[in-house]
This record gives sequence, C-alpha cells and structure tokens, in this order.
Amino acid sequence: MDILDVLVGGGFGLILSVLVQSYFRPVSAAIESRSRRRWSSPVLIHVERDPAIIWHDAPDWVGFQVYVDDPTRFAGPTPSERTKWLRWMKARNAVDAYTTPLQVTIQARTEAAVVIEGLLLKRHRSVPLSSGAILVRAPAGGADLEPRRFEVHLDRELVDVDWLLSTGNPGRPPSLVLAAGDIERFHIWATTSHDSEDAVRHEWTVELLLLVEGKRQTEVIDDDGKPFVTVTPGNLSSHFNTPGSDDWDGNPPSAAS
Repeated sequence: MDILDVLVGGGFGLILSVLVQSYFRPVSAAIESRSRRRWSSPVLIHVERDPAIIWHDAPDWVGFQVYVDDPTRFAGPTPSERTKWLRWMKARNAVDAYTTPLQVTIQARTEAAVVIEGLLLKRHRSVPLSSGAILVRAPAGGADLEPRRFEVHLDRELVDVDWLLSTGNPGRPPSLVLAAGDIERFHIWATTSHDSEDAVRHEWTVELLLLVEGKRQTEVIDDDGKPFVTVTPGNLSSHFNTPGSDDWDGNPPSAAS
C-alpha cells in the first residue's frame, strides 16, 4: 500500500464518518427529546415549609403559635419581629400548634395541562400530651387572609380534606393549562381543633395527587424526610407575646407548668 492509497482511504473514511454523523445526529436528538418528554415531568414542584417565608409579604395580621415542652427555656426577651420570633422559637425545638401552613408552587418546564386531583393525609401517630405550653406571637390585627388551599383536619377520626377558594368557601381544585415558565401557587393547611379539651401531638405527611399531561403524578410532602408535627392545644396554658415588644400577656412562660 503506497502513500496515495493511505490518503485516499483516510479521506474516504473521514467523509463517511461525517455523513454517518450528520445522518444520525437528528435521529439521536429526536430520541433524546422524546425520552426527556417521557421520563421527565413537564412540571417542577416546590413545597415551602417555612411559615416566615410563606407569609413574608403579608401584613402583620398573621399570628404564630407554637408548642413547647418546657416553657421555662423561653422566658425573657424574645425577638419582636415576626419572622425572627418564629425562627427563634423553632431553633429551640418548638413545634407548630393549631396549624401548619405549607405553600406549593407548580412551575411548568414546557406547556402542560395539569389537574390538581386531591390530597391524601398519611397519619403517622397521635400522642396525648399532659404538659407543656402554647406560646403565641399575637397578630397586630386585620382582615383574615384566605389563600386558595387544601385544608386538612387532623383531629377528625375520618380523613377530611377540603379545597377552599380565596373566598373561604369550599370548591373544586383547579385544572390548569400552563405555558413554559408559568407557575401556579396554593397553600396546604393542616389544622387542629380549637375546641378540644385534649392536647395531642400529631405526626403526619401528605401526598399531592396530580394529573400531568394525562399521566398520574404523586408528590410526597414531608418535613425533609420526617413527618410534620402539629399540636392540638387542648387545655394547655397559653402565653401571648405582643407584637413589637418583649411583654407577655398574662403569666410569662416561666410561670407555666
């Protein structure tokens, strides 16, 4: 084989390689695109668990309530600003009382039809409480805020989940057609009774049921891998921290039993 044969053969191989790649590249791209559409959801789901972020744009009309097992740890000055107050409490192992709010954001990667079908409550356990106290960061006052939401009733024996409109009236969860980049946002509130005489610690998670482009999709919502905790206050003592001050209405937490 002389040098001419080598050059001719190499040139032919190069041309053939270019032709093959140019032919198969569109096919490969089409297969990749189809696979992404098939195996990747057209929507992204984000669940915000921090009430301080959920309510950061709201007027100071939203109060925060927490349960503490040893109220003496919380005596003395507390942060007066609402967001700092809640984070200060949570950093000391306080847990939600009365209500745990979550905020769900659905963002479309591509145009997508989305049906919000429902919410399933998963009870992990309920434990009676005989001690501890409820600490409340009282709201400044104002009209009730009524975001669209699923409302989960933790105290009821039968699973009870309602969809409430922004008017506060019951309705049906929405069906949506989202363009790429569009978002849909709503709340989930896990609530407990204000009338119960029994204090109970509820541990729970939920599953959000969606129909995305005709395919069922279930989003498991938990507290970073653990159940959420929400306490029914029952007859536990309550202590109110007035907005903008270190004062407590009634007995301070150090006097609680």
